[in-house]
Amino acid sequence: MNNICPHLGGVLSYGFLDNNCVTCPLHMWEFDVTTGACVWPGEEKLPTYPVKVEGEDILVNVDTPLQAS
Repeated sequence: MNNICPHLGGVLSYGFLDNNCVTCPLHMWEFDVTTGACVWPGEEKLPTYPVKVEGEDILVNVDTPLQAS
């Protein structure tokens, strides 16, 4: 999914991951990493990207973002 929080631009990869939820390190907004949907406060959606595993490779299609459901 997109690495930037839409609230104030926090870098989500610097945040906290618990199960399928990443928390922005700036203001604690939470996003479901599988769908891009905002868990808290529930106002925004982030694009996610199709991913597949082939052997030891992880392939991400960055040309075709999906909208959060």
